[in-house]
Amino acid sequence: MAAVRRIHDSHPTPGVPAQSSRPASKTRKPRGSFHAGRLGRVAVTLRTAILDDIASVGHLHHRSRRSAYQGMVPDAALDTYGADAAARWWVERWSHERDTHRLTVAEHQGRLIGFTYVGPHEDGEPATGELYAIHVDPGHQGRGVGRALIRDALGTMRERRCRRAVLWVYAANHRARDFYEAGGWRPDGIGRDGWLGPVPTPQLRYALDLTVAAAEPATPTAAQG
Repeated sequence: MAAVRRIHDSHPTPGVPAQSSRPASKTRKPRGSFHAGRLGRVAVTLRTAILDDIASVGHLHHRSRRSAYQGMVPDAALDTYGADAAARWWVERWSHERDTHRLTVAEHQGRLIGFTYVGPHEDGEPATGELYAIHVDPGHQGRGVGRALIRDALGTMRERRCRRAVLWVYAANHRARDFYEAGGWRPDGIGRDGWLGPVPTPQLRYALDLTVAAAEPATPTAAQG
């Protein structure tokens, strides 16, 4: 088992490739943990996801997005895809992409409270990694979990020799945009259409130069993706 790295934090808190035939790992492998002060110095562990985590990832994705988009899109649109549908979607996606992408989960007292999903750039842009998702459980936002997750995600991209990182964010999600901008991300002038059920959710692309040190995000993120 890899050594657990503890970081003291003063702020608590498809293109789908061919399906892999490699069996899913059965071992939970912690990559690091940190103490979130407002949680009473309890450890939050970051580790690579395994098959048993995937349904919980979908459920958390649903909760996080619903919380983040409340008031931005109608409730009927938020109910278009429920938690079980999100879980099935993640099981399917991860089964195809687990050899090329990394799904990292954050745990607190055995409960999944956040995750990131990182992989190569969707359109194959050289030396570019993409942060496809970062979500923190609504009950644990504001405690440093999002910052720890994004640091880990950027470290993964650098390990893969990426020189640039990109992500997409709902244009109206100003809390998430503020979080990214505090960490040095900037819009690169590219947009695309997004949809949540029948409701348009236009998206902006943000980029970060991985060859220079990024600023530390000031607040944890709301849902992205």
